[in-house]
Amino acid sequence: MIQDTFDPECAIGACPQIGSDGQKTYAFGKFREEVEGDAKDNAQLDFSAAIYTDRVPFYCIPIPALSPFAKGSDTTGNKIDADEPTESHQQKRKERDVEMVEETDASTPKKKIEEASEGLIEKLNPSSYFESLDVASFPIKSEMGLACLIRAHHNTDAYRLNQIHDFVGILSRTPQHTDFAIEIDELEIDDAPIPPNSLLPRLQLLFSRPLQPLDFILSKNEPNPVSSMDPQKVSQIRADLIQEISNRIGNDTLAAEYILLNLLSKIQARKGSILLGNLSVNIMGNSQENSRKIVESLNSFFSQILPKFHRVTITIEKLNEISMIPAKNYSKNRLASGELQLPEGTHLLLDSTRLEPGKLNEIGTKNIEAICHMIGSQEVLYDFTYHPLHFPVNFPVTVVSHGKSLFTPHCSLSVPTVPTTSTFNSTQLEDSTYKIYRLYLALFSNLEYSIEDQLAVTLQDSFVEARKSERNIRRDDFQLWLTLARLESLSRGVTSLTGEIWETTLKTEFARLERMENFLKEKSN
Repeated sequence: MIQDTFDPECAIGACPQIGSDGQKTYAFGKFREEVEGDAKDNAQLDFSAAIYTDRVPFYCIPIPALSPFAKGSDTTGNKIDADEPTESHQQKRKERDVEMVEETDASTPKKKIEEASEGLIEKLNPSSYFESLDVASFPIKSEMGLACLIRAHHNTDAYRLNQIHDFVGILSRTPQHTDFAIEIDELEIDDAPIPPNSLLPRLQLLFSRPLQPLDFILSKNEPNPVSSMDPQKVSQIRADLIQEISNRIGNDTLAAEYILLNLLSKIQARKGSILLGNLSVNIMGNSQENSRKIVESLNSFFSQILPKFHRVTITIEKLNEISMIPAKNYSKNRLASGELQLPEGTHLLLDSTRLEPGKLNEIGTKNIEAICHMIGSQEVLYDFTYHPLHFPVNFPVTVVSHGKSLFTPHCSLSVPTVPTTSTFNSTQLEDSTYKIYRLYLALFSNLEYSIEDQLAVTLQDSFVEARKSERNIRRDDFQLWLTLARLESLSRGVTSLTGEIWETTLKTEFARLERMENFLKEKSN
């Protein structure tokens, strides 16, 4: 994922060099960190006649919030080994790096060389040194890995913050560039906008490919079995998925249906403050134990069916301690990441079940405001000190709370079931079943959708009649009904709204409203 971008650089594309025989040739610097003359011929570079080119660097990190099944495969579907380098490989690398150190300066005392090389070996291990630096800037502190500085030479406008790509290029990592004649100053390294090549590899970009949800589910050229299924089979998958969700939240089918629509939600278009396709849901347990069982069950299930998923645990201590908002550090010219800097399409599970009464400081208040704004407007306001920058996001949000949530999602639904061992079934399914659910969600959330003109008139008339009988119904409620009808249609594999689906949507929504009304009455008594 592109975590930070930098200003364009001016680099030497080609430079004349004069050999020992006086012959003039060219040394090329494009797709290299630096231009070098022909060492064998003792060639001298003539920088005054160099030809310059532009390139744009950006800082990339491993894709945050990837579910375990998505991490286990590369984007061509081939299994990859995510383990640390073997002991023999580490030993060979250590010997090679020590040799590089000894070649840097023969006058440096051997003891200092050994101490410096040991420091370098430690720094070359991303899990032991680089990740601890502020400039590493990982959104999720429990998910770190090897970062890279990528330099794009062509089509540089195509790359934006938080995009995820497959990058192919020429990798360079040169530990010998570290100066071992002086002691390594960790503070100086951490203050540098870009860490040295010995810590942060460089990739000269040749070409790239944006990653799509199906890239984390299907192997290369593997057909999508869900796309060719008949309506009856799709209906069966839908029913099975609702049942599986229901099993994990106390056998509550109504709440399971809303969670399914939440899983399918995706912003299809933005028209002012109206977000077409966006739906957030709040599931409320009737006790703290009940709520925590629900969030644990959903967390386990979501991580098996969603390629990009992140659970955000909300506590007073966490809110007050670390900012979730990305912020610009002008002294380092770097973007300090926050937990809300995630790739598009990441599904967020907000766990409010551990939120206890307490006092929020300035950081905590800003975090709450940022989460509320993100849910309602699907924007994250990055802190650039003098002004916020609006970054549109597409984060479906499921909130689980004990009672009414601090946040304001589109739909709230109480789960009245008293928890027992049998009502919270988190049985592991077969991999093939999980895969079908993944494909179903990935495919149907992206279907084209339309409403025929004649039916649109009928919908407006039904809204007018509903307002006559119930004056509390507002324009926002009609927008919610349209969103629910849209997602209800897509969940059935239907791309055009029908009168039958509209009636089903209203019936389900009125059942939710009735349950919430009873819930609030019980709370007030």
